[in-house]
Amino acid sequence: MVFLICFLAVTGICIMPSIHAAVCPQTSGMSCVQTLFTTSTCNATSNMCQCVYNYVPINSGCAMKPSKPSLRLGDATRINVVVPGQSAMLSCMTTDMMPTGNVSVSYMWMQGTNVFTTPTMNYTIQPANATTVGNFSCMIKFTGVDFTLQSDYSDSLTIYLFNSSSMFTPVVENLPTMAVAGGMLSPTCTGLPFGFTYTFTVGTSSNMMAPFAYSSTQLNITCVVTDILNFTLSPTVKNSALAMLPTLTTGIQNVMLSYSPLMSTTDLTFKNGTQTFIVMCVVPMSMYSSTTTLTYTFTDSNNTSPSVVNGNTYVVPNNAVGVHVITCTATDTSNATNTNTSSTVTVTFTNNYISPLPNLTTNPTTISAGSQLVLICNTTDSTVTSYAWMKDNVEIYRQFDKILQIGSVSASNTGNYVCSARKYNYVVNSNNLYISVKSHGVATLSSAMLVIAAGMLSLMQ
Repeated sequence: MVFLICFLAVTGICIMPSIHAAVCPQTSGMSCVQTLFTTSTCNATSNMCQCVYNYVPINSGCAMKPSKPSLRLGDATRINVVVPGQSAMLSCMTTDMMPTGNVSVSYMWMQGTNVFTTPTMNYTIQPANATTVGNFSCMIKFTGVDFTLQSDYSDSLTIYLFNSSSMFTPVVENLPTMAVAGGMLSPTCTGLPFGFTYTFTVGTSSNMMAPFAYSSTQLNITCVVTDILNFTLSPTVKNSALAMLPTLTTGIQNVMLSYSPLMSTTDLTFKNGTQTFIVMCVVPMSMYSSTTTLTYTFTDSNNTSPSVVNGNTYVVPNNAVGVHVITCTATDTSNATNTNTSSTVTVTFTNNYISPLPNLTTNPTTISAGSQLVLICNTTDSTVTSYAWMKDNVEIYRQFDKILQIGSVSASNTGNYVCSARKYNYVVNSNNLYISVKSHGVATLSSAMLVIAAGMLSLMQ
């Protein structure tokens, strides 16, 4: 439906309706209607509808602002100190999913007052000297065809140069509590500056590198830092405290299930026929020796013959339906009594987790360039957790509102539109709707607004 009251034939005046997203030019008489992420307030300076906290106005509505990144050391076992002439890597981490389609990602860094850009999340200080270390922070920028979104800068992280008076404390970590004889151990030595290497002294055996096989005659382990040019460490700095090796066990323990893909661990419900669910059976390396061969068997309450691929992986068929309660058992082929079973994971496949389905309809589907396009992905299911949009099978990035609005359409906006409703891992799509934009339309329609409603036209459920 086109919500436009026009008295052009009599007065030459068009009465413009309210709009549902970002654009609200004062000369048009348009006002802002509150939606999930758009407020009812128009910013008179920018002529944009104001967004709720953590959302920003762009051409297609209020988009979620990228999350504030976390600036971390590229090697989490190190401390924020680097030996002169050596290198240290920093990583700009985000919890946001990386974009698909025609959206680029870049990372902006600040070192003191110096600002520079990298195409990846990592930046390497190399070589480390008085001018290349200091205070660092980073931000993330997403750039699309008609928008730019950027995060706030991360909290700062200071990198220092190591000198002869610098102190640090090496610590042995990542040791399991139990292991079998011959099981592989992969400890780490943490708390070291960038540039130093280390070995382990295990019992009476020195200069050992991880991973190594566990022996029940070895009782403790020490991390020993290696001296490097110009820096000879004292024994109190060079050697970690003694750490106790694992307790000896004779059987397999701690069998775990790892599964993917996941958007949420809260609820493992998927739509029928849309998701291949992969379950992997994982046994810690400390629980079997190099001479042990393990076999893996799965149980599935809704599949009497679950097939195993690659030795330890079960792929739930993509035509699976109903509830599947899955476990895995690992067994030593040379000793059938040496076995251990994981805890269960429950996966559900259904077609009605979101009801009713979103449905896009409109009349007409052809609009003039310069018009405003507003699409409403409406379902009365109040359990929906988020919405998403696609045009021509490409994601419209960071649009999570039930309403998509394009302020002034052009020929590039012609195409197939689809909205999807999400409830944790369950996603259902609406029908495709093809929108055609004419280069030249009737003058009175150049400011028209096309509203595409799926079900109810109420903006807030």
